[in-house]
Amino acid sequence: MATSVKRDTSLDFISGILIIHMILGHTMARPFILTFNYLQCFLFFYMPWFFFKSGMFFRKDDDFRSFAKKKAERLIKPFLFFSLLGEPIFYLDSFLSGVPLSNWYHYIASVRSLPYLGNFVGNPPCWFLLSLFVIFVVYNQFLYKCNKVVVPLLLFGLLLVNHYYNPFPIYSVTHTVSGCLYFILGFALKELQYKKHIFIASLLILTLAIPFNSFVGMAFDLFEFGNYILWYPFSLCAIIVINNVAKYIPGDIAISKFFVWVGQNSMLLLVIHWPILIALKVVFLNTGVVNEAWQFVAISVIAIAILTPILKHLISKIKFVKI
Repeated sequence: MATSVKRDTSLDFISGILIIHMILGHTMARPFILTFNYLQCFLFFYMPWFFFKSGMFFRKDDDFRSFAKKKAERLIKPFLFFSLLGEPIFYLDSFLSGVPLSNWYHYIASVRSLPYLGNFVGNPPCWFLLSLFVIFVVYNQFLYKCNKVVVPLLLFGLLLVNHYYNPFPIYSVTHTVSGCLYFILGFALKELQYKKHIFIASLLILTLAIPFNSFVGMAFDLFEFGNYILWYPFSLCAIIVINNVAKYIPGDIAISKFFVWVGQNSMLLLVIHWPILIALKVVFLNTGVVNEAWQFVAISVIAIAILTPILKHLISKIKFVKI
């Protein structure tokens, strides 16, 4: 009789922590009053981690059409559905915020945003889905047999050239290149990262991040503080360290179960939290019901917590999109 293999929830646990961090950052940025930089010092690697994790689970498929179709079902359909879901909310918010209907240039923002930023303006976090789809297809078809050291170094070199010598980067390309770098590293290190010597070396290197702590926002290649070059190796080391440490965190305690549940629903949270935030901004901020930033943050966190399981149930009834 075949025995079932127990799911390793350590990555779900990490995913839960990092997606909460991302949502809180977006929530606190909405009123344009609060900043969230203090946690960036500790979780500066949160977006690279998601690409790294995706690389860990990559499986080569020689049937290109079948592979692309499966990834489109998983990534492109949610990208389109939730992006378009956010569009009317964005434009309603714009109108209530004082942007006149005669400003047609603003109201075709998504036409300009999609090729340049890789997302529709109604739901910017969805850039991750489009970028990941491109990475999966390109890696499966063209880069799989390439050297796992040379290619990341070449990608890193492209990022440096773009950052220091290109004053007008196309961010949809930039975050796909940086995402591909970590995706390849995730695939190459999926087993090696758990070797004792790799963990210790990563931990030692990571200690250097204390005096040289850095943060780069992947979506817009936004260099916020520290050293742009060092952020990349420090992020890799941080990913390896947290993946190892999470293996030893008890999974049967309440807080662990909570983060695991959040992590297992991280894709849903990624695509729904922004439209919820903008809808709440329309209801509470634009109408003047809420004037304090902390009140808006509290309302947003509670609303997302309540709506997530409800929306998960409703979305499961929609045949077009699967989350």
